[in-house]
Amino acid sequence: MSNKSSMILTAVLLCAGLPAQSQQLPDGPGKELAAANCNGCHTLLSRVGSGYTPEGWRTVLRMMLNQGAPLAADQAEPLREYLTKSFPEKGKPAGVVIEGPAEVSFKEWQAPTPGSRPHDPLAASDGSLWYTVQLANVLGRVDPETGKIT
Repeated sequence: MSNKSSMILTAVLLCAGLPAQSQQLPDGPGKELAAANCNGCHTLLSRVGSGYTPEGWRTVLRMMLNQGAPLAADQAEPLREYLTKSFPEKGKPAGVVIEGPAEVSFKEWQAPTPGSRPHDPLAASDGSLWYTVQLANVLGRVDPETGKIT
């Protein structure tokens, strides 16, 4: 098979999954906008979490547009309406009251790449903290004992 044929076959196979992705989204006006614009960098369904309020979805769309999402200005409001209707904010679990005094502390580390938007922290079993660096396309690791960031 020639290199050109191989590339075409790869493109066809990759695109064959796109209609299936949009089938998983709830039906309604704006579904096509969501399928076309929200699955480019990540799958939409992996990002809706517990949903958002209308203002929350407005903020999410503003952040995505700031990151370069390919959404025409006149499509933002119809997409926000679809997302708000399809993925409304869900109730949150009730808080737990701890009897007696409790001590809480927070530790903050400066990201080595200013403005890189550290994201999605994960505490590992060895005590380290891993995170994604959204605007630098890297993983970061913090050693809380030494403060070293790699």
